[in-house]
Amino acid sequence: MWARSNAVFFFSLFVLWVLAMGSAVTTLWLPNSYTIKVLELKHLKTLRPQRESLQRGEVTDRAILTFDLDADLRGVFNWNVKQLFVYITAQYRTPANGFNEVVIWDKVVNRSADAHLRLFDAFNKYPVIDQKTNLRNTPVTLALNWDVMPIAGPLYKRQKAISTVRMPPVYCTEAECQPEPIDLEIVARRPARKSPTGGAKSKSSEL
Repeated sequence: MWARSNAVFFFSLFVLWVLAMGSAVTTLWLPNSYTIKVLELKHLKTLRPQRESLQRGEVTDRAILTFDLDADLRGVFNWNVKQLFVYITAQYRTPANGFNEVVIWDKVVNRSADAHLRLFDAFNKYPVIDQKTNLRNTPVTLALNWDVMPIAGPLYKRQKAISTVRMPPVYCTEAECQPEPIDLEIVARRPARKSPTGGAKSKSSEL
């Protein structure tokens, strides 16, 4: 009985492994289509300095904004996709860091039916916080990112830079903040790294 149970158990594991590999391999040739119609900064609510540490006296720039998003990622789903982790990043360059990337909004999408994301004048979940005080008069690019989490096989990430605005040259409140739309700039990206898992994130090449 022990020998037969052992044989059945390991044969079942082998069958599951074959099915999992088949599920992953058969999706390699499927089209991975998506449509991003809109991703743009709608209103800049505030751009102000914020003291991060009372002891060391560190001051950082902090921006609160709203954005519009219309992105259809339903074509990314197939039988081997468990869920998508979708997030919006603000990317910019500063003298302190060659590249900065801050997650301002995220969402876990578990079904294809929920993968058409449409938001109007939505607030950022996490503020844009610079490591120093270099947000003023700085071009900021909004990019849509999605991490594909498969049932079997490797995880992979996609990113699409959509729009760029120049932050105001001075600190301001909503009535005064008027960022300047500019042509989309090519933002140099760092080597591939692990994606964020939620919460406010601020990344730079020298952190």
